[in-house]
This record gives sequence, C-alpha cells and structure tokens, in this order.
Amino acid sequence: MSLDFLTVASLVSIVLHLVMLVLAFVRRGWHSRMARLWAVLMLVNLARVGGGMMLRGPWQGRFIEPFAVNWEEYGLFAAALLLLWLAALQYHMLPNQRQMLLFGAVLWPAGLLANFLPGASAGWIPLGRRLFDLRAVIFWFNLGGWVVFNVMTAQLLLRNYRQARFPTLRYRIFLWLYGFGIVFLGGLLRVLVPGAWYGLLVEALGMTLVFLAVAWPRLPQMGRLVRNVLNEGIWLGMQLVAYAGVYLLIVSLLGEYRYLAAAIMALAVMLVLNPVMRTVQGRVERWLFGEEQDVTEIVRQFGQSVSNVLDVDLLSKVLVELTAQVFDASRALIFLVELEVSPEGERTYHIRPGGRERNAAYVGRLPVDSPLASVWARERRAVIAAELEMLPRYYGVRESTRAWISRLGMDVFIPVHARDEWIGLIALGPKRSGASYYAEDIDLLHMLADQTAVVLQNARLVESLLRINSEFRNAYAAMEEAHERLTRIDRTKSDFISVTSHELRTPLTVLSGYVQMLQDEPELQRREEFRRLIQGIAEGAERLHEIVESMLDVTAIDLREFQVTRQIIKLEDVLRRVCRYHAPVFRERKQQLEFDPVIAELLPVLGDPEALRKAFYQLVNNAVKYTPDGGTITITGREIPAGDAAFPQGGVEILVRDTGIGIDPRYHELIFEKFYQIGDVELHSSGKTKFKGGGPGLGLAIVRGVVEAHGGKVWVESPGHDEETLPGSTFHVVLPRSE
Repeated sequence: MSLDFLTVASLVSIVLHLVMLVLAFVRRGWHSRMARLWAVLMLVNLARVGGGMMLRGPWQGRFIEPFAVNWEEYGLFAAALLLLWLAALQYHMLPNQRQMLLFGAVLWPAGLLANFLPGASAGWIPLGRRLFDLRAVIFWFNLGGWVVFNVMTAQLLLRNYRQARFPTLRYRIFLWLYGFGIVFLGGLLRVLVPGAWYGLLVEALGMTLVFLAVAWPRLPQMGRLVRNVLNEGIWLGMQLVAYAGVYLLIVSLLGEYRYLAAAIMALAVMLVLNPVMRTVQGRVERWLFGEEQDVTEIVRQFGQSVSNVLDVDLLSKVLVELTAQVFDASRALIFLVELEVSPEGERTYHIRPGGRERNAAYVGRLPVDSPLASVWARERRAVIAAELEMLPRYYGVRESTRAWISRLGMDVFIPVHARDEWIGLIALGPKRSGASYYAEDIDLLHMLADQTAVVLQNARLVESLLRINSEFRNAYAAMEEAHERLTRIDRTKSDFISVTSHELRTPLTVLSGYVQMLQDEPELQRREEFRRLIQGIAEGAERLHEIVESMLDVTAIDLREFQVTRQIIKLEDVLRRVCRYHAPVFRERKQQLEFDPVIAELLPVLGDPEALRKAFYQLVNNAVKYTPDGGTITITGREIPAGDAAFPQGGVEILVRDTGIGIDPRYHELIFEKFYQIGDVELHSSGKTKFKGGGPGLGLAIVRGVVEAHGGKVWVESPGHDEETLPGSTFHVVLPRSE
C-alpha cells in the first residue's frame, strides 16, 4: 500500500473518528444512548474507511467481488441510517420516520446477504433465463437507501429547526444541518469520483460539526471561529510574503554573506516587521470583519457601573441595560438565593426575583440534592435551558423545577457566589437577534457574575437592613399602640378602683353601724344562733372594709397622692403589732413565728406608723397564705451602714422569710403590680389567710407604694416555685434611718 493522498486522507479521517468516538463517551457519559449510537456510527465509518484501505492493499481480491466493489456504498447506506436514527433520538420524529428506521434496519442486512446468492462470487445472479450484474444492483440499492435516509434526516432537522423554542437549540440544529450537508457532500464526492481523497476530508469535517451539535453542550460561535481561522491565515500569509521579500532583498544586497543576511533579517523582523505587520493585520481584520467586542473593556465598564449600587432594584435595572447592550438580551432578571431548612429537616434553596419584580410565578424552590443545585451551588457553572433536555446529568431534575424554568422563559442562568456561598442567580432571556448564547458569551457572563457578587452581597445586606428597619418600625408602632391601649386599660382600672372604693364606703359605713347596733342588742346576744350570724356579718364587713381601704390606698399610690406623716418610730413596735394581729392565724394554721430579738436594737426610722403597719401587715399576710400549715415565718432585720452599694444613704432592713411554695424568678417584679396573682386564680381558695387563699391582688402593690413613699426599697428573693420542696421566699424592705 503506497502512501498517496488517498491513504493520507484515510488516516486523517480514521484519527478524527477515533477522537470523536472517545470524546462522545467523555462528554455524554457511558450510559447515554446518544453516546452509544454515536459510537456505532463511528465504528461504521472506521470500518468503511479502514476497510477501503485494506481492499486497496493486502486484502485486495480476498472478498466476494460485489461485496468488495460496493464496500463504500454499504458504509454510506449504514451511516445514513445511523444519522437518521441519531437525529430521531435527539429530536422529535414522525411516525413514518420511525417505520422507515425499522425498514432500513431490516433492508441493510438483506443487502449484505445478497452477496451470498448462487453466482454472487462471479458478480452475476440468474433470474429466469437472464443474468443480472449483482454489482450494479447492490450499487443502486445502497445508493437509493443512502439518498432516502439522508432526505428523511434533512426533513426531520428542518422541521425541528422551525419548531425550536430556544435560540440555543435552533443554533444546535443549524449546526447539525450544516455538518450534515457537508457529510452528504463528502459522500456524494466519493460516489461520483471513486477514490477522491478530498471527499474523505470533506466528510470528516462535516462529521466533526455534527459531533459538536450532538455531544458539545456549549457550542462555540462558528462565525468567530471562522473569523479566527481566516485571521490567522491572513497573518500567516503576510508573514510568508514579508519574510520572503525581506530575505530576498537582503540576500540580493549582501550576496554570499548569508549568515550575516540571516542575522540582519532576524533583527529587522524583531524591531520593525512584526509590529508593522500586527498593525496592518489589525486594520485588515477590522476592514473585513468589523470591530470585535473588547472583553476587558466590557468587564471594566460593568464593574464601574455596578460598583456603587446598593439597591437590588437599581442593580436589576443596571444589569438589564448592560446585558441588553453587550449580549443583545431581550430581558434579564437577578434572583436572590437563600438556603432554608424546614421543620422536617428538608434543605432547599429559596430563589426569589430581586428588584421590583413581584411575579409569584418567578419564585422557585430547589432541593439541595437537585442536579441543578449541584451545578449552581457547588460547581459554580452556568446552565443553558436547552441543556436540561440534552444532558443525561439533568434527567433527574424534578418536573416542578422544569416547569419553573419554563415559566421564566430564560435561555441562560449564571450563578453568583460570595466566597463559598451561593447568593444569587443571573438569568438572561433570548437575544433580540434570535442568535444563541455561545461558549464565549458564557465565559464573559461568568466574569460579570464575579463582578456582581460583592455588589449583590452588599445589596442583600442593605435590603435586609431595610426590611428589618421596616419590621422594627411596624413592631414599634404596634408596641406604641399596645402601650397606649394598656395605659388606657390601666387608667380604666384605676378609675374603677377609685369610683368603686368611694361608692362602697357609704353603704359599708351604714352596714357597720347596723352591725354595731345588732351587737349591742341584749336580746339578740342571748341567743347563740343570732350571735353567730351577727359575728359573721361583722367579720364580712370588716373584710370588706379592709378591701376598700386597700383600693383607696392603691388609688392614692397610682395618682401620686399617697401622703405619709413622718415621725421617729421604732420598727419593733410596728412589727409586734402586726404579729399580735396574726397570732390567731398562726395558731389556726399551726405556723411558727420566729421574731428576731435583734429588731429591738435597730435604730429608729422616720416614717408613718400606720402606713408602715399596712405594708408589713400585707407582707406577713402574704407569707401566711403561701406557707403550708406547720410552716415557719421568720422576721429579722439589720442595719445598713452609709455608703452601702445597694442603699448609699444607709438605713434599716427588715426581712420577712417564709418556708412556703416560693416564687418563680420570672415573676419577682410582676408580683408587685396591682391585681397580679401567682398561679391560676380559679384554683385559689377564698379565705383571707387560708393556704394559697385568694384576694384582690393589691397587697404587694401597696407594700411597694408605701415603702417607696418613705424613700425606701422593696424586693423579693426566691430560688423558684415548687409545692413539693417548698423553697420559700424572702421579702426585703429597706427604710432610711431617722438620722
């Protein structure tokens, strides 16, 4: 086998087909039907080209003559059938095309079997009394199948081109058609001019374009590719002409001094020729192809335009304007992305449009295990809408996600990352010109996304601050409204207390007078049942009198009208008076009172003895009510020196300690508010001194009012509330000394 043009072209074709065979599995995956079918097509072409080389070489004459002569046509028929199958697998096909595929899959092996008919080895087959040239029959059989299946492939591609929704998909089908046309032209050259080496190269070139359309997700711009090839060709031609001219000129001048001529030529090329030719090349390129976009300048201008934008609305507007200028995009959106975790632990990306776009249909949720989330969040790669239908890795994308992308009507999506966090998504609609987004466009969009990252992060922070500020203003307004409402309620309660207490005093005075008259009647006192009834009425009237007095005191405290008469008093006298009043209660409840003798040694204070009696009465009464039967109540005191951190002016501190149920630390302040009671009011007993007995909830409010009116302080200490362990409570009352 001699090394002629046909052999070289065959070797080049074999290498190209082997490369495309390997890349098909690399790009589409081993499990892709497209990759497997493409591999079969490549093997058929390799067998056709490689077999042709063998039939011209050492294997010549070793096959059945019609089979060997029509080897090329068998390969063309099979390749045309596989190309139709490949196009039908990638795009929608008609029912008659499916039937023709099945028919061709049966017809082609039948054509092979025809070589084994009687007489086929001689090239002739008998039909009746006549002999037919089997080589001609097989030639026209294969040629007819080749033409029919090529026409059907062209029909399928043209129909899908007209129906394609995405420009990227139209561009891919156009590349399919373009490459398919070149493949058909190469096959036609091989049929019309047997042994034409250029037919193999033309066919290999067309098959390369078809391979790009089948296996390459992001296609380069063919116009730019052609432009670069032509540009480099022009540059190479200019170099050859310039170098040859300079070399001939120097040699003609220097003659036999060739080495010197070579050195001078190298120096001239380095200093003069290359810069001049580059300038000329640039002018020729602009004259032939026009101005090309300067990527560096685009990125610089984009960065300047968005660098000071802190508003998502404005950023979205700027993005639309810039992309419309640079990419001729019909529309653009910028999305904000936030990772959310549901109560069930499901993690999803919440994708919502930024800016003034409020269309609820544009809001999407993407599970973190979605293939799209993997590409956008982890791989940081752009996705073209057409890729969702094309690449196997997206076959697992949920229908809800596909429906969301379909509603958006966008062609390309570019993720935006701030450090390791996916924070945004830029989406561009179709180009106004109807052109596709090429691989070069995607690279430029990634650069712009990097420029957008910091700006979008700042815009998100500003938006969050504005949202928080708005929520804070709303919450503050609601709080102000609630405070005003509570103030009105509190004022209403104070008015109610004031009116009620004053209105009750008159009938209570009358009731007390009649009770006193009944108690003074000897006839009634002699009868036990009447005496008991009168005593009950008297005790009730006294209890009601205490409540009315408490209500009046609280009203005076609220209105800042609570007046105290100051005189020097010993707290021991006030406390013993309170304890004597509660002595019957201590005996009834079997409670033990521990009165610390140190109280007698305390310095006197300046205060109102009656007001202080009311305050300590309420404290002791509170201790009695919340201490179980058999408990202990301790009253002790100490002097506070001047300069103390809690009470700098110095004073006297009285402590009322019990072994009761205690008070939850959360309520240590609330218990001093009027009407506040610990626990469920409905579960309280009605007795004044019974365990957890009820009351109007005014006692501790009076204590605080009286103590503060004297310039003192009151507070409670308790580890907590527990009716089993009985942690107890300690009330502290600090009053200033008389000195």
